[in-house]
Amino acid sequence: MGSISFDEFVLHTVAVACRLDPSAISARTSLLDIPMDSLTFVAILSQIEAVYGADLSAADTLDLLRASDIGGLITSIERTISRQREILDESAGNTECTSDRT
Repeated sequence: MGSISFDEFVLHTVAVACRLDPSAISARTSLLDIPMDSLTFVAILSQIEAVYGADLSAADTLDLLRASDIGGLITSIERTISRQREILDESAGNTECTSDRT
Protein backbone atom coordinates (compact mmCIF):
# COMPACT_ATOMS: atom_id res chain seq x y z
CA MET A 1 0.00 0.00 0.00
CA GLY A 2 3.03 2.28 0.09
CA SER A 3 3.68 4.92 2.68
CA ILE A 4 0.40 6.30 4.00
CA SER A 5 -0.55 7.99 7.25
CA PHE A 6 -2.06 6.09 10.14
CA ASP A 7 -5.39 7.87 9.56
CA GLU A 8 -5.43 6.81 5.91
CA PHE A 9 -4.51 3.26 6.85
CA VAL A 10 -7.38 2.98 9.35
CA LEU A 11 -9.86 4.54 6.91
CA HIS A 12 -8.74 2.13 4.19
CA THR A 13 -8.87 -0.85 6.56
CA VAL A 14 -12.39 0.07 7.70
CA ALA A 15 -13.54 0.55 4.10
CA VAL A 16 -12.14 -2.78 2.94
CA ALA A 17 -13.48 -4.70 5.95
CA CYS A 18 -16.93 -3.15 5.55
CA ARG A 19 -16.89 -3.52 1.76
CA LEU A 20 -17.21 0.21 1.18
CA ASP A 21 -15.65 2.54 -1.35
CA PRO A 22 -12.86 4.28 0.62
CA SER A 23 -13.99 7.63 -0.80
CA ALA A 24 -17.43 7.05 0.76
CA ILE A 25 -16.13 7.42 4.34
CA SER A 26 -14.11 9.97 6.26
CA ALA A 27 -12.92 10.55 9.82
CA ARG A 28 -16.30 12.19 10.50
CA THR A 29 -18.29 9.11 9.42
CA SER A 30 -20.33 7.78 12.32
CA LEU A 31 -19.55 4.20 13.28
CA LEU A 32 -23.31 3.65 13.34
CA ASP A 33 -23.56 4.59 9.64
CA ILE A 34 -21.29 1.82 8.38
CA PRO A 35 -22.11 -1.89 8.14
CA MET A 36 -19.78 -3.13 10.87
CA ASP A 37 -20.59 -5.98 13.23
CA SER A 38 -18.44 -7.17 16.12
CA LEU A 39 -16.48 -9.65 13.99
CA THR A 40 -15.67 -6.97 11.44
CA PHE A 41 -14.56 -4.64 14.25
CA VAL A 42 -12.23 -7.32 15.63
CA ALA A 43 -10.87 -7.99 12.12
CA ILE A 44 -10.11 -4.28 11.70
CA LEU A 45 -8.32 -4.15 15.06
CA SER A 46 -6.38 -7.33 14.25
CA GLN A 47 -5.16 -5.79 11.00
CA ILE A 48 -4.05 -2.65 12.83
CA GLU A 49 -2.29 -4.76 15.49
CA ALA A 50 -0.48 -6.77 12.83
CA VAL A 51 0.74 -3.76 10.86
CA TYR A 52 1.59 -1.46 13.76
CA GLY A 53 2.76 -4.01 16.32
CA ALA A 54 0.08 -3.07 18.83
CA ASP A 55 -1.32 -5.43 21.41
CA LEU A 56 -4.86 -4.28 22.14
CA SER A 57 -6.25 -5.85 25.30
CA ALA A 58 -9.91 -6.50 25.98
CA ALA A 59 -9.98 -3.31 28.08
CA ASP A 60 -8.43 -1.35 25.18
CA THR A 61 -11.03 -2.78 22.82
CA LEU A 62 -13.88 -1.79 25.12
CA ASP A 63 -12.43 1.71 25.32
CA LEU A 64 -12.36 1.91 21.52
CA LEU A 65 -16.07 1.09 21.42
CA ARG A 66 -16.74 4.51 23.00
CA ALA A 67 -15.75 6.24 19.76
CA SER A 68 -18.69 7.74 17.91
CA ASP A 69 -16.98 8.14 14.55
CA ILE A 70 -13.97 6.84 12.64
CA GLY A 71 -11.90 9.85 13.70
CA GLY A 72 -12.58 9.07 17.35
CA LEU A 73 -11.60 5.47 16.72
CA ILE A 74 -8.35 6.61 15.08
CA THR A 75 -7.56 8.92 18.01
CA SER A 76 -8.26 6.20 20.57
CA ILE A 77 -6.11 3.64 18.75
CA GLU A 78 -3.26 6.14 18.38
CA ARG A 79 -3.47 6.96 22.09
CA THR A 80 -3.38 3.27 23.01
CA ILE A 81 -0.42 2.52 20.72
CA SER A 82 1.45 5.58 22.01
CA ARG A 83 0.83 4.52 25.63
CA GLN A 84 2.11 1.01 24.87
CA ARG A 85 5.25 2.37 23.21
CA GLU A 86 5.93 4.63 26.21
CA ILE A 87 5.66 1.65 28.54
CA LEU A 88 8.02 -0.37 26.34
CA ASP A 89 10.48 2.53 26.17
CA GLU A 90 10.39 2.96 29.95
CA SER A 91 10.85 -0.77 30.40
CA ALA A 92 13.81 -0.79 28.01
CA GLY A 93 15.30 2.19 29.86
CA ASN A 94 14.98 0.39 33.20
CA THR A 95 16.65 -2.70 31.75
CA GLU A 96 19.58 -0.63 30.47
CA CYS A 97 20.02 1.05 33.86
CA THR A 98 19.95 -2.29 35.64
CA SER A 99 22.48 -3.86 33.28
CA ASP A 100 24.81 -0.85 33.65
CA ARG A 101 25.07 -1.42 37.39
CA THR A 102 26.32 -4.99 37.10
